Amino acid sequence: MYQTKTKVKIDKEVYEIGYPNVGQQLDIEAMKELLSNNKYAQLASTGSKTATQLLDYIDAVSNFIVLIPAIKEKMTDKDGKINIKAFVETDPNFQKRLSKAYLKYYTEFVIPLEKEINKELDLEDSEESE
Repeated sequence: MYQTKTKVKIDKEVYEIGYPNVGQQLDIEAMKELLSNNKYAQLASTGSKTATQLLDYIDAVSNFIVLIPAIKEKMTDKDGKINIKAFVETDPNFQKRLSKAYLKYYTEFVIPLEKEINKELDLEDSEESE
């Protein structure tokens, strides 16, 4: 069995978050498209340093908006809709801190977990084909 929750530290706050369920994963992917103005794949294909940094930030915000209510509050208006202006005008220092937290805490938790899940799925597929 694997760990399905981790702690993410952003500035002085620590948030416990879990591995996203299917609905949350769909919301995260939709959020990536929204925040990138439907240019996520295009950014990913360029491979430039700037694009990579933007993708890290988009990934961080997309995941944290869905998984951390306090981050969602910072990035939404009073009607609960994503405030795109707040996103694009984010202070570069906050952008850096959020991206760093995402890479340091969240991806180090998610990547090994997804590898384990995929390994188990691959084993199940090979057992079914025998």
